[in-house]
Amino acid sequence: MHYKSVLLNKKVGQNLIGFSIQHAVQFGGVDQFGEKIPINPRTFFRMIAAQSGDDSQPTQDRNYKIGNGLGSYTFFVSNSLKNGTLDIYYEHFFDDKSGAKMKNMEDGLLGVMYKNHNFELLFENLNTRHQSGKQHPPGVDSYYWHKTYAFGWTNDEVSIGNSLIKPTSNRKLVNSLTSKVIFNSMHIIAQLSSSKEYVPFTDKNGNEPYENVLEVLEKYDNYLFGIKREIINDQSISLFFAKYNNSNNIKLSYHLSF
Repeated sequence: MHYKSVLLNKKVGQNLIGFSIQHAVQFGGVDQFGEKIPINPRTFFRMIAAQSGDDSQPTQDRNYKIGNGLGSYTFFVSNSLKNGTLDIYYEHFFDDKSGAKMKNMEDGLLGVMYKNHNFELLFENLNTRHQSGKQHPPGVDSYYWHKTYAFGWTNDEVSIGNSLIKPTSNRKLVNSLTSKVIFNSMHIIAQLSSSKEYVPFTDKNGNEPYENVLEVLEKYDNYLFGIKREIINDQSISLFFAKYNNSNNIKLSYHLSF
């Protein structure tokens, strides 16, 4: 796996304005047929530069780019207020050239957070429904899915970098509201979220348009509630209750730093 990022920010009065670019690539390993994909210094540096491969690479990596690459542009503003800070950010995802050119501009993560010394409130909206359109080319970006790398952007079937999106479930609309209140050494955390799952784009569909793209396949209302108590000498104990995708969870943990 290769990863690179650039971050630029500037202080303007009481505000911090910033922009970052991230790019990550899965490469090498084996293809969808279980055949080893050779990597040498030349293909390695072409992968870093997001270029196509030579005859040693799988057909798709010769025609397009080496490896399974994706990334994001992030824009953020942090405002210093009298009694706290207000942060606003938007992370735009891209999975291929059309996404990098922002043809899927409405897809991304929008967040607004207010915090002070004893209170935090965060709203986030995650949208991955557009994917540059419902027909390829240039649409059907198929987030986290890749023809050559059949396992997709995952590790042990868990998506890398985003627990809400999987290669087989990559078109979602999620809204969440999270709050944290601090009383002395006690932290109280609550989160409510709603998630809608739509017809996934898992291949190019023979370059034919997908149908029923606005049909909601599944809808989930989730919650999380937890209490964390800080103890002396960097110790803490926490208890969390959560419901996610009709699964109930309880977590009790004890943390000790050395």
